[in-house]
Amino acid sequence: MSPNVFLIPYGGVGRIGGNTFLIEDGSSKIFLDFGLDFGKYRLYYDFPLNVPKTTLELLITGVLPKIYSHEGRQFFEYCEVEKGNGRGRGWTVIEKQPKEQFSVIISHAHLDHIGNSIFLPSSVPIYLSTFSKISFLTFFLSHLFIGKSGSLVDKLAISYNAKERIKSLERPEFDVLRNKYIIFRNNIPFKVDDVFVEPYAVDHSIPGSFGFIVKTSDHTMAYSGDFRVHGVVKDFSNNFIERLSSERIDYFLCEGTNLGLNPVRSEEEVVSSTMSVLKKFFDHGGEHALVILSHTNVDRISEMYGISRRLGLNFYVSGTIFLLLYYILTSELKERIRSPLPALVRDPKIDRTIQEFWPGSSEVSSFGVLAKDNPKLIKLAEKLSLNVADENDFSTVPKKSILLLNSLPSILSKKFVKNSLFIISTTEHEDEEDLYDLNRFVNQAMLLGVPLLRIHSSGHVNVIELIEVIKRVRPKNLIPIHTLYPNFFKSYFEKILDVNVILPTEGNPIKL
Repeated sequence: MSPNVFLIPYGGVGRIGGNTFLIEDGSSKIFLDFGLDFGKYRLYYDFPLNVPKTTLELLITGVLPKIYSHEGRQFFEYCEVEKGNGRGRGWTVIEKQPKEQFSVIISHAHLDHIGNSIFLPSSVPIYLSTFSKISFLTFFLSHLFIGKSGSLVDKLAISYNAKERIKSLERPEFDVLRNKYIIFRNNIPFKVDDVFVEPYAVDHSIPGSFGFIVKTSDHTMAYSGDFRVHGVVKDFSNNFIERLSSERIDYFLCEGTNLGLNPVRSEEEVVSSTMSVLKKFFDHGGEHALVILSHTNVDRISEMYGISRRLGLNFYVSGTIFLLLYYILTSELKERIRSPLPALVRDPKIDRTIQEFWPGSSEVSSFGVLAKDNPKLIKLAEKLSLNVADENDFSTVPKKSILLLNSLPSILSKKFVKNSLFIISTTEHEDEEDLYDLNRFVNQAMLLGVPLLRIHSSGHVNVIELIEVIKRVRPKNLIPIHTLYPNFFKSYFEKILDVNVILPTEGNPIKL
């Protein structure tokens, strides 16, 4: 007799983000994602002034979910950090061996899908894409050597001894990460315990994003992760959807981030709008266009680089963006990323790709990195013959430049040229705290007379695309995740398409 199969949601239901789904198939235990719920986090913490000091805090507040099997067994404990000896220098990670074996499969490297995995014991296998691993490494190296925060998660990610081994940012070894990461490849099935997993690349606002077909002893499940069908690699998503439509999908865990009232805009429209705006801005004497975007949104970074080349602008990036681009261009990923990347590393193949995408364009005359008193970062930039400008004094950047920033700056504490323009190109799904941050930024910009624009294309399917996907897949059962409006699935897909919809609740097992 086949064992009972259970799905237990521990995050990502009735809200956007925090995806954490436990599948139990007999003795096999697999998590689909292990993400941080920013909504819960911001109920108690406010980076950088009020941050958690211990794992115990996060358990008490519920930011870290208490995980149990469907039978109510607690089969592992999260790791904790203990201060080192002697004036508080260094730290040690305290971890206990899990009582039962389990694994984690990560869909992509956004923190609401991977962030809480850092608290897991190092013996737990965490399966992810190459880009997700590089992106996660960059995130923590940026904290340790650029932001210098030394937070709880930084200490859990990279041990004190490993940190001391990193003498250069040029070629850090991946073994400095504490957790056990295993790379999977697109379209190549792999086995986790007694469960077969088929990974399929999808289009999202970060490379290395995947959806999965999961074959348990009794059922075939699908997990969408986060995806869209209007981006640079929309054919990836279409291939995944086509594969789902050819398979009998018993249960489909599908995201619905963009339900509600959200704008519809493609990446092509983002490029067209930004080109038009920047041409007018610089033609009328503009000096700096500062673009705020996620450092992992590689397609958007590429688009801004292409605009710089076509409009004859200079191009500067933050230290975190620079570091991620460098690691991509010096790894196997440079052969897989479709969007042409800034030529930090001289390579004839990269040059040919750039000319194919932007024929007749010219290399930017000034290519640089925003850094300040960071010897490791400056040394790497100078080795690549890149210019270095002060991250706190934008007036050190040449005129007629695009500057890419990976976070909202405090304008009042930075020097910048008077004739500047800010373009916000980040996610439109702010929670209340995000809106406060954004409003504060807007207030500062308006006070100082700096014009603002918002130009963005979502990393998620819009409602019409979502309806088309469900029509094509026709799953037996549909489980809404990563959405504020799960009831829409019930009222629309169940009534219109006659698909059974299961509304999940956090912590409650669903017997499949």
